[in-house]
Amino acid sequence: GRGFLAMVRPVSELIRKAKDRGSQLLTQGKLKPALEQFQMVIAKAPQEVTSRQKIAEILVRLDRKKDAVEEYTRVSDAYAHAGQFYKAIAICKIILSLDPKHQAAQDTVTKLYSSIREPTPRKMMAPATGMHAAAFRAPPAEVAPPPAPKAPEPEAIVEEEILIEVELDAPPPPPQDEPGVSLPSIPLFSELTPDEFKAVLSGAVEARAFFEGETIVTEGEMGHAMYAIVQGEVAVKRTLAGQPAREVARMKEGDIFGEIALVSGGPRLATVVASGEVITLEFQREAMATLMNKYPNLRTALDRFFRDRLLANLLRASPVFRLLPPELNEQLSKQFTAQTFAPGESIVAQGSEGRGVFMILRGSCEAFDAKTGTKYPNLHEGDYFGEISVMLKRPATATVRAASAVTVLKLDAETFLNPIMKLPKVSQAVVALARERFARSEAVAVSDDNQFDLLV
Repeated sequence: GRGFLAMVRPVSELIRKAKDRGSQLLTQGKLKPALEQFQMVIAKAPQEVTSRQKIAEILVRLDRKKDAVEEYTRVSDAYAHAGQFYKAIAICKIILSLDPKHQAAQDTVTKLYSSIREPTPRKMMAPATGMHAAAFRAPPAEVAPPPAPKAPEPEAIVEEEILIEVELDAPPPPPQDEPGVSLPSIPLFSELTPDEFKAVLSGAVEARAFFEGETIVTEGEMGHAMYAIVQGEVAVKRTLAGQPAREVARMKEGDIFGEIALVSGGPRLATVVASGEVITLEFQREAMATLMNKYPNLRTALDRFFRDRLLANLLRASPVFRLLPPELNEQLSKQFTAQTFAPGESIVAQGSEGRGVFMILRGSCEAFDAKTGTKYPNLHEGDYFGEISVMLKRPATATVRAASAVTVLKLDAETFLNPIMKLPKVSQAVVALARERFARSEAVAVSDDNQFDLLV
């Protein structure tokens, strides 16, 4: 009969049918039958995290919050052990919204990823993909009871009987620890103590969902938060040379954007738009600032995170640095040192020899021609200067001074030049970058020997 035929079907097909049937029932608002289908999936495949998350979401809609929290905790643990840190954090935020006093899920993520993490390999769970954006949006004020079940169509009866008649086997044993497999180190978080970790998680991070085409940040607006992409993809758009905004990059799960907002609250350098449904973690600047007053180490960790991010952006985006082999880039990044300047203090003096490459970590600088008084565009966090005069070996033809309290990262001229000038493509990149600087500043002067005269 039907039961015998069903039992010889591949298990994967039965699981797929149960998931499809559960999704169909859920769409129809039949919460309890849908719950049963997803529970059948978990009975057969306990590591099927997406179905487990569906169960938790249904339990919330059935107003069974305690059961939902237990299920979400299992989901968070699975994501955390699979190395999917941001997904684990996003689920923790859902748990805290249901039970603000809940600690178990936070404790697991903290133990795995904070500064006390054990260096030994961790068990890797089956990869989990797919989160549900609806879980990160505000739930309806009241949950209506599920409608009375209607008489199912004959085809549906057959499908349900086939799925229910199968005697489910015992779940497969959990995967064994794999030598050499360990969890990733997460920027910023892996430097925090457990207390700092939990404080950021509970007090400065929010999970947010965006629809396709929805703008997350807008170029030119003042920034108030940094974002980590939990799931989905975003398009990065910029307005260049007065032209309409165009897409310049794509970012996906695990990528971070808007980090400058955490230290300066300055204007956004690009517009970021959701491509499809996107789930993010939003790190709020004001909340982080409050926590930094309480936890000084958090400020140190954030400064280091910001420094590393800016250096990575510099090395990746610079027409000069991006030509270098990765191992040389890594070597140079370790040679940058921090220097501070008071407002009005000169960083580069017009007529002086190039002392090195400077990148602004905090504050802003003004650049001008000391002879004519001509002002050039101000420089802000993430901007860098000095590399052209160093590579052309010409005196600086403009002065750069601190417009506020400024912290810069400096790479000495000799350290910069020794490995770089051995590469033949670098000289071409220098000329191209110099021309771009002229176009931007709208102050170009070329001497008889075709050298550039208005470069810092």
